[in-house]
This record gives sequence, C-alpha cells and structure tokens, in this order.
Amino acid sequence: MIKTLIIFLITLFSFNLFSQNNKLDSLKNCINTSKSDTSIIKLYIEIGDLYKYKIPDTAMFYYNKALELSDKAINRFDNETNEQQILKSLQLLKSNALRYIGIANADKGKYDVSLEFYNKALKIKSKLDDKQGMANCYNNIGNVNRYQGNYDKAIEFYLKALKINEELDRLNSKQVEGKKGMANCYNNIGIVYADQKDFDKAIEFYSNALKINEELVKLHPELLDCKKETSKCYNNLGIVYRLKNSFETAIDYFLKALTINEELADKTEITRSYNNIGNVYANQNSYEKSIEYYLKALKILEEIGDKNSSAVVYANISFMHIHMAESHENSNLAQYNGNLNAAIKYGLKSYDLAVNIGAVPIQNYAADLLKKAYTKLGQLKEAIKYFEIYITTNDTLFNNEKNKSIADIGAKYESEKKQLQIDKLGKEKELQLSENKKQKIVILFVACGLLLVVVIAIITFRSLRTTRMQKSIIELQKHSVEEKNLLLNQKNEEIQVKSIEILSKNEELNQRNEEISSQRDQIVHQRDIVVEQKKLITDSINYASNIQRAILKPLDYINQLLPDSFVVFKPKDVVGGDFYWYKQIDYRCIIVVADCTGHGVPGAFMTLIGNAGLNQIVALEGIDNPALILQELNFYIQHTLRQNNDSNKADDGMDVGICVVDIPSRKLTYSGAKISLFNFDGNEIVEHKGDRCSLGYTGSDDYYEYNNFEFSLEKNHAFYMTTDGFIDISYGEKGFSLGKKKFKNLLLENSTKSMSEQGQKLEKFIVNNASFEKIEQRDDITVMGFRI
Repeated sequence: MIKTLIIFLITLFSFNLFSQNNKLDSLKNCINTSKSDTSIIKLYIEIGDLYKYKIPDTAMFYYNKALELSDKAINRFDNETNEQQILKSLQLLKSNALRYIGIANADKGKYDVSLEFYNKALKIKSKLDDKQGMANCYNNIGNVNRYQGNYDKAIEFYLKALKINEELDRLNSKQVEGKKGMANCYNNIGIVYADQKDFDKAIEFYSNALKINEELVKLHPELLDCKKETSKCYNNLGIVYRLKNSFETAIDYFLKALTINEELADKTEITRSYNNIGNVYANQNSYEKSIEYYLKALKILEEIGDKNSSAVVYANISFMHIHMAESHENSNLAQYNGNLNAAIKYGLKSYDLAVNIGAVPIQNYAADLLKKAYTKLGQLKEAIKYFEIYITTNDTLFNNEKNKSIADIGAKYESEKKQLQIDKLGKEKELQLSENKKQKIVILFVACGLLLVVVIAIITFRSLRTTRMQKSIIELQKHSVEEKNLLLNQKNEEIQVKSIEILSKNEELNQRNEEISSQRDQIVHQRDIVVEQKKLITDSINYASNIQRAILKPLDYINQLLPDSFVVFKPKDVVGGDFYWYKQIDYRCIIVVADCTGHGVPGAFMTLIGNAGLNQIVALEGIDNPALILQELNFYIQHTLRQNNDSNKADDGMDVGICVVDIPSRKLTYSGAKISLFNFDGNEIVEHKGDRCSLGYTGSDDYYEYNNFEFSLEKNHAFYMTTDGFIDISYGEKGFSLGKKKFKNLLLENSTKSMSEQGQKLEKFIVNNASFEKIEQRDDITVMGFRI
C-alpha cells in the first residue's frame, strides 16, 4: 500500500512538473514567433511569474528583460495622436515590470532597491490613472515598511490602497480585482496590528480578508491567487490564536493553510505553514518536534533565497535551544551548554541576516535571544552588547509617537469610510439636509415664539401686580367713604347747621366719586388687557404645540418600514416634555423614545434640543450604534445647556431608549438610559432595563459608556418602549399609579391583536379607566410599539 502511494505521488509530481515545463516551452516559443513588442513584454512578465516563487533570480531576469524591451519600444514612438494608445499600453507594461522587479528584490531582502522600483512604477501608474495599479503599488510599499518595522507608514500606505480598492468595488461590484485588493489590504493591516500585540483588532481584519477570499474562490475556482491569499489568511489567524494560547484553533488554521499550499506547490507558503506549526509545538513545550518543522521550513527557504523568512526561522530555532537548555539546567551541564551554544549559533545567523536586509523587527528578536543565551553562559560582555541592541531596536519599533500615528491613521480611515457611507445615500441625504435646514428654521421660529411668550408673561405679571395694588387702594378709599357717610348720618344736625361745610364736603365727595369711577374704568380696561394677553399666550402655546407635533414623524412615515406599529403621544399640557424620533436608513430604522425634564414650555424646549441632537448625531454624523448615540447625545445636551458652567444653575436632561432594527438580518439592538424595552416573546412580556445613567444632567458622567443588547426578530414577537407617564397614570377610584406590572398585563392581554389595535386599546384605556376626571394627568405620556 505504501509503495503504491509513493509511486502515485511521484507520478503526480512528475505530471505537474511536465505540465509546467510544457507551459514554459510554449511561452518561449511564442516569444520566438511573436512580432509585437507588446506581446513579447507580456510573455516575459508571464514567464517571470512562473519562476517568482520557485527561482526568484530567474524571475527577476525575465522582469528586467520586459523592462528593457518596454523602454526601447517607448523610445521608438513619438507623440503622434494615432500612436498614443500603443504608447499608453507600453508604459503600463513598463510599470508592471518595475513593480514585479520591486517584489523580487523585496523577497530577497533588498528593501531600499524594492522601494525605488515601487515608486517608479507608482509614478507611471498615477500618470496613466491606473487605479488598480496604484493600489497594488501602495500595498507593496506598505509591505516593505512593515518588514522594516515602520508600522505607521505601513498602515498609511495600506489604507491608501484599501480606499482605492473600495472605490473600484463600488463602481463595479462584478469585477474581482477590487475585492482581491480589499482582501489583501485587510490581511496586511491585520499583520501590523498583530505585530503591535492588538490581537482582537488583527483577528477582525484577518476575518474580513478571509471572508472576501473564500467568496471569490467559491465564485471563481480558477483564481489560484485567491486560493493563495486564503491560505495566508488561515496562516495569519493561526498565528494570532497561537499568541492567544488557543493552540487547537491555531493548528486547525495552519493545517488548512498547508493543504492549500501543497495543492498550489507554493514553496514560500509551505515554509510559512511549517514554521507556524513549529511555533505551536514550541508553545506546547514539544521542542524537538518544533525544531523538526523549523528545519523543514529552513531547507526550502534557503533553496528559494528568502532571506527575511530564513532570518525568522533561525531565530525560532535559537529560541527553542534556549528553552531546551533551561530544561537541562539542573540535570545535565553538557546538554545545557550544548543547547546554549546552538542557540547562539542560530541567533547570530538570524541577527546577521536581519542586519543585511534591514529587517529591524527580526534584529530586535534575535538580539533579545542572544542576550539571554550569553547571560546564561556567563559571557556578560556579549550579553550587554546585544541587550543594548535590543533596547535600541525596541525603541525604534514601539515608540509612543509611532503608536499614536497608527491610531490617528486608523481613525482617519474610519472617518473617511463614514463619509463615503454618507455620500452613498445620495439624493436621500440631500433631502435629509434640506429637511434639517427646515427644522432649524422651525426651531428658530419656535424659540422666538416661546421667547415672545415669556416676555408677554412677564408683562402680564407686572400688569396684574399693578392691578392688585390699585384694587387695594380702591378698597381702602371705599372703606374711608363709607366711614365718612356714617359719620355724616350721625351728625346730620351738625351738617344742617354747617351747610357751607357740608356743601364743601359734598363737593369733595363728588370729586372722589369721579376718581373712583375713573379707577373702576381703568380696572375694567386692565382686565380686558389681561384677557387679551391670556388669549395671545394660549394661541402662542397652541401654535408651539402644532410645531412640536410637526417635528415628530407621522405614523404613515414610520409604517413605510414598520407597517405593524403604533404611537401613543399625549402631553400633560398643550406642549410637553416627551417626544419620539424615527429615522430610516436603507432597510434599517432607528427608533427613539425620550422623557425630558419638566412639562409644558420648559419640557418642549428640551424636546427641541433632543430632536436637534439626534439629527446631528444620526443623520449628519452617521452614527447608528445605540450605545454610541446615547453617549454622543449626553455630551451634546451638556454642551448645549453649558451644564459644566458654574454660572448655570439649571440642571436639565432626559431619559432615552433607542432601538436599531435591521430588517434584512432580522436583528434588533437596544440601549437605554433609564427607559426600558418591553418584549413579547410569544408567551410573556419581559422587561429589559437599560443603564441607570440619564443624559445631560450635571451629575451625569460625561464619558459614561452605555451598553447594547441584541435581540433576534422572531415571528410574532413585539417590542414596546414607554416613558414613565403611562406607568404613573392614576388608576382606579383611589387614583393609585398604574405601575409596571399592570402595564405589562395590559400589553399581554392585547398581544394577539395587530399593533394598530394595541395602540387604540392603550388610548381607550387612558380615556375610560384612568381617573383623569378626578385627578389631573400627572405626566406626559408616550408609548411606541412595533412588530416585524
């Protein structure tokens, strides 16, 4: 059986080799028969690709042949109009040859030379507006900077490449080049984060790359380069899980990668799989098994001349010998010294090779190993030498400015990505901006109207106070007149005797009666003014109510994406401090229920601030994460009301509940600030409480991080959010609060009905069962419910 298997493998290898040789002979024959420079250049590049992973020097020979021929052909052409297309094709081929020469030099560890060729290729591709070619060059330049330990520059060039590839994919999603480029960029960015020890971020980018490559392989099995990239993703994920001590998961990924690499006969990637499997065995303290795989990898790497990877494997073998020495430290001195000398031997090979190719990360790794080995042997002079090298290279790799630069570049990319998402909304976004502009105008008018109401109220208050004072004077004067009349009746005889004095007194009384009549007329006039001013105030408040309701989305708009839904909105006064907010983005909708400080006009002011803040955060900034929306709205309210200003004595804020409903994925994400989410799961009503930190108050934490809760949108499940107005309504003859338990029972009783009928039942309950005829409504009421 074994003999048969060996014969089969030899036959298969021979067939593959024969097939490749046939293709090579065919390409060389085409060169001899072709008369077109363009065709010959393409053939040279294609032959170079065949040698690229197996004999890099031969590949570089053919790439240089392509470059020389393209230069000669370009020099033969002038700038006549009819030759421009041919000239452009030749320049494009020249740029490709330059880039491939850069790749070959990078594989040999000649990083400065490779950068020179990459930049030459990039210059030509930029001039030709070859977007895909520019992205490839940016990616290659990022790779060289990563090899040299310049992580901030590497991230910068990877993100440039990613941005171009995302743009190409948006313009034509059926083309595979944009997707392939995106996957490559994600993979490379993941490597940088892994080198920076940010493993969770690395897994995120590796997984994005793997998802794209697996989809491409499934749709286009003939794309061997996508299979190759898939194996790289498996390798990289295995490395990160190994570093996270998830060894079984790591081995699983490495074996998947090895299977693909052996199928493709890709020696470079096979060595990478061997090295990674060796690393896992090293973590499990199987040192001999680990070195066995390292030596397998090293043998192939020395054949293909990959200096960078060879330096890494030398360092890994050195690392293993140090651990083997530690295991014999107290038992076998000869074995102990032998392992340490072997560690120094391989460590020096790694360090010298890393210095030769300018690979700073490997220099740092090798110097650390040499420092440890020399220290254990007692050779302190050499140990100090390599310790100083380790410190110098470590500072180069991990200085704070570089880490900050990487974070800033990542943040810039996220910002630009959000901006692209905003631009993608197109006409809808323009309409939203127009609507926001109208809302700002409405808010301005409302603010002016409310300010006018306040001014009128002040004037009215002062007028009423004057009227009360005048009325008091009149009452005193009236009392004085009555006393004098009584005195006059008692002294009737004296009045008759003193007629002249009586006439004088009568004249005085007549004058005072005229004053009283005049003051009475003035009181009547003041009363009329008060009545008119009251009417103005009432009209203004009613108009403010119309504006407040105009800002709230109508149910017809909400029913476009949530046809089975309802809204119950009943302010305590004409205007109120409750509001609801709704925004639809593609097939997702954001639902907000909020309870602001106070009722009436003060509460209405807070609803306008909350509405404007949500428009700013969701519609303009594009934030759709409920917890982040709460965090940003908290900051927005505190900033708007200047809550941190010592001179500001107001302390206002709001309680908010937010649901983001993703229709295609049938997922709901909820986050709440003292407003709960009630869920009917088919059997009972379950309350999901949010965080206990309200928004905007002076006591609220500026940087409080709210929590998200996710729910699957199952059939017949329903969701409700309510302000505490409904929970606190007066219920029964004694006027006790309804409470959450009775509220949940009320929802459960009507759970089988449509959401529209449920909303009608709640409104009917308020009218028929709440004791509003005996006790005034305590608070504003807002309830929203929906079923997907």
